[in-house]
Amino acid sequence: MLQGLEKECELIGLSPNTDNIKDAKRQFRKRSVAMLPEKHPSVANAHSRFHELNTAFIKILERFRESGERISDVMPGQINVNKLQYMIPLRAGTASFWRKAIKLTYPSVIIGGQKQQNNLANFSQNINSRGIRHVVFWKLGIETGSQPLKVNLIVYDNDILQVTGSSFYLWVLECFQQLSRLAEQLQNQSPTDHEEECCEDRGGMGCSSVDNYKKILEHLQNIEEDIEDLNEKVDELSVAQSDHRKQTDSDNSTTQNRLNVISIKVLEIRQLVGSNAMAKGEAPYRSTK
Repeated sequence: MLQGLEKECELIGLSPNTDNIKDAKRQFRKRSVAMLPEKHPSVANAHSRFHELNTAFIKILERFRESGERISDVMPGQINVNKLQYMIPLRAGTASFWRKAIKLTYPSVIIGGQKQQNNLANFSQNINSRGIRHVVFWKLGIETGSQPLKVNLIVYDNDILQVTGSSFYLWVLECFQQLSRLAEQLQNQSPTDHEEECCEDRGGMGCSSVDNYKKILEHLQNIEEDIEDLNEKVDELSVAQSDHRKQTDSDNSTTQNRLNVISIKVLEIRQLVGSNAMAKGEAPYRSTK
């Protein structure tokens, strides 16, 4: 499946024979968390190593796409690895709802100044669109008690999300789908002019049952997607616990082996001391009193 990408697979910690995109996603998350540059400030090549890791993952994803796999969930937009930047097209008309979703999800978010989309001509024709920057500190679900990671989320009026920062890809994998669903829910809950008129005509009883039925279906679909995300996180936790258990067992075994070696050495020393004392005609152990 991934033949010819042995080097990239080695960086990710993945077998070239794998045909499961979820395994690639899981391994990339694991390696990314371990190799984040902010975790290794004293390592001179930390950023270049992290760049290589992200580049390797993108090549692996492209191979999956060539084989017919759907990769939009793990690669929903365009990536500039050199700039640690993700550009993601959002659902039409959801920019304002995305900003609300970010504020709801991250209450401590820092709202930055307005930003002009003046360097993204290749991504969108509307290069003069206004964007609002959100500085977010977030935590990985599998990293309980860990230091928060920083990411910048810039939501442009023309429905484009720009994600930057060293943890940009981790945030997209972990949080993008969840916030996307929340933004859509906020949009659906916000009445349009037609819906307001409809509600007024019906004396506030709501719009057609067809519209309500569609909303119920969308809600059920969101629940299914949330359950799938939870199942993936449970799998990751199980793998992490298994790895931790193996490491703990290995450490305990090493410690016990060292104690056994020390005990043998102590016994040998005692025997040598006793033999030496007997050779001199002394008692092996003499009281000091």
